[in-house]
Amino acid sequence: MSQVLAEHTESPVAARPLYQPLVVVLGAAAAGMLVDRFLTPPLFLWQFMAAISLLVWWWNHTRSHHNTIDNSELYNSLLLLCVAISVAATWHHLCWRWFPKDDLAWSLSEHSQPAMIEGVALSGPRLLPAPPPNPLATRESEERCSVDLRVTAVRQEDEWQSCSGRTRLIVDAASLDIQAGDRLRIAGFARRPSRSHNPGEFDEAKFHRGQRRLFLLRATSADAVQVVQRGSPWSPWRWLQAVRAGGNSMLWRYLGRTQAGLAAAVLLGLREQVDRDRTESFMQAGTIHLLAISGLHVGILAMGLMFAARFFLRHRR
Repeated sequence: MSQVLAEHTESPVAARPLYQPLVVVLGAAAAGMLVDRFLTPPLFLWQFMAAISLLVWWWNHTRSHHNTIDNSELYNSLLLLCVAISVAATWHHLCWRWFPKDDLAWSLSEHSQPAMIEGVALSGPRLLPAPPPNPLATRESEERCSVDLRVTAVRQEDEWQSCSGRTRLIVDAASLDIQAGDRLRIAGFARRPSRSHNPGEFDEAKFHRGQRRLFLLRATSADAVQVVQRGSPWSPWRWLQAVRAGGNSMLWRYLGRTQAGLAAAVLLGLREQVDRDRTESFMQAGTIHLLAISGLHVGILAMGLMFAARFFLRHRR
């Protein structure tokens, strides 16, 4: 009798073997990107590997329907993992190494030089709060704004020459009347990001290269940034920017200065509003991932909105 009860009370979930194939696929994709980063094989090698793996998989898959082949599922799985490795490595190669020949960065160095540039704003202005007062600083730091920009032309003497490239525009101003999609003309200073020269030092060049930015642009005032043409008001990016800007202004209005930047980073993804000292503290504690938007943060925000809606509806009744 006890044996019969044990069979009926046994959990079918616990007896079921764990089967998580996407974990293996993720590991294969990560391995492909690591190999491409450090061994730098040519692009056609990854493309050839993906094509051959797919052809062999297709041949083996169609053959297994007609004949009984031992370990055919294992062979097919290995071939599909080779495809995942090749596709991930190809994607990494294109993102990390392939840039247009007319990218403006190829004519720049790590030293700032004057530049007159036209481009399209890819985002609205993001506030960069001033760092805490430093007695060793030669001058007091001020608030700045950053805008992601897609470059379209550069002025060479008296003529405009078409070019390409993505950059981050830093403006020494607390606010800018710019929205995503606006065509801008900037009189500023352009330079390539500096590389790290000491062990453990932050590598500015690698960081911006990971964002597909090979150069940086800075303007000393808001007057140096001119809006040549406004973008379409029906662009969804402008709507998202308006929602994010409204949420950010509410956080800075109702929270303290020390909490607003952290809340904006967690809820809105505006990590640049967290000062460098606090970011270093998160990195040393191994909790820098908390500044990224996750499902937990979105769930907390949704739960707060739900409780607020219930509260107001109950009081209205």
